[in-house]
Amino acid sequence: MFFLPCPALAQNSKIPFENGNHAFRYVLHNLGLEARNHLSELDEDTILIVFGETQALDEIPGGLEPFLNNGGAVLIATDRPSQGRWQDFFQIQFYKEFVQAPSNLESAYRSLPACPWVNPQKVDDIPIFRGLTEVATNKPVYFTNRSKRLKTLATFPGDCWTEERGTPTTLRDKSAAFAAAGAIGKGRALVLSDHSVFINEMMIQLDNNNFDFAFQCVRWLMDRGEGLDRRTHVLFLDEGEVVTNFNVPIDMTDVPMPPLDVVNRLLVKLEQENFFNRLILGNDPGRVMGNILRVLTIFITTIVAGFGCYRFLHSRHRMETSEPLFATKMAQQSPEVDVMTQRHLTMIKADNFWEAAHHLSRDWFETVTPGLLAQVAESDDPRSGLISFTVDAGWWRRWSWQRKLKDLWRLAVGAPRKLTAGEFARFVTQLDEVKAAQLRGILQFRNMN
Repeated sequence: MFFLPCPALAQNSKIPFENGNHAFRYVLHNLGLEARNHLSELDEDTILIVFGETQALDEIPGGLEPFLNNGGAVLIATDRPSQGRWQDFFQIQFYKEFVQAPSNLESAYRSLPACPWVNPQKVDDIPIFRGLTEVATNKPVYFTNRSKRLKTLATFPGDCWTEERGTPTTLRDKSAAFAAAGAIGKGRALVLSDHSVFINEMMIQLDNNNFDFAFQCVRWLMDRGEGLDRRTHVLFLDEGEVVTNFNVPIDMTDVPMPPLDVVNRLLVKLEQENFFNRLILGNDPGRVMGNILRVLTIFITTIVAGFGCYRFLHSRHRMETSEPLFATKMAQQSPEVDVMTQRHLTMIKADNFWEAAHHLSRDWFETVTPGLLAQVAESDDPRSGLISFTVDAGWWRRWSWQRKLKDLWRLAVGAPRKLTAGEFARFVTQLDEVKAAQLRGILQFRNMN
């Protein structure tokens, strides 16, 4: 999961997930530490962890120094400048100004001025920073270390700066410490100038070493030395409140996703640093999260590669044997006869010869009364054109010819209707009779408007 860090305000009363301590408590649970509930339970088998508010350090029954001399251990991570007896005991001085880094240089985590990297110092007998070069802070302060018992483990880059009385001042000429640790009596002490380095938003990342840093800090405090049993209990005070539940899931549902370009830049950086090869080939048993990610990376890569091979092998082109070839299908679509023949066959199949009778009757009327059909078409009224004719026969024959001519006229200008083969045959016979009567002079036609 990748997301952008934002500076955490230690004074917030309602802490969202990204500023919570779930990831740090996961480390405590993973190392098998059991919770203490009160300062009165402190003993040589206990690690006292104090984040933010440090008043409890001056309220330890018997005092902080006897607790450490008897074999107890303490982790103090705070950005509070307020003085206390515990600072006098360690001979360190916290400053209230926040450390910032130039955003145009690589002194800042993801180029965020409020998140400067720290510079680990070479201290062989305290392996807290061993193998870690990218520990990112989040709105830290700094302290000066004058102690003879605590060794400075990490400082801030010299190009970082603080704003003192409204004037930016670089840390180049200052011993601006971030971490100091050492053995005191039978116990151990570790002091950090930023507790936001352990918030969820800073620890659950793949582009810094904060998770491993938390793991190595606690593991060093658990260790009593060669041949001695480790400390097994912890009293965890976060902003003065006792935290006892270490078996917590790291729920990422409420953490916002970063913009896509941020993820792309992160992936490019990981590739340039050969991160993925180092992740797979690494063999550091202390990097618990790294080991988990290594196994997950190999497992997911194997699954994806297998799925890709499966899809590749099943993506070959196969001929559909149940479908005809293209040439065969095209041949089936090509007509075997011409268009007019198809039209005639359709008329026969439907048993409707009205279209043929319509054209035959119109052709005959055009020859007998030229222009009459055009006149009817312009007026859109079949009664606009009248046919005048004389019959050289008796009244009965005159009535008979008039009926036949009306039938022909309806076919020429009337609405389409079904005309069966038998009716078409009678029409043809009737039309032949009318033509013959015209030729013999029995019927004589003229137009009338």
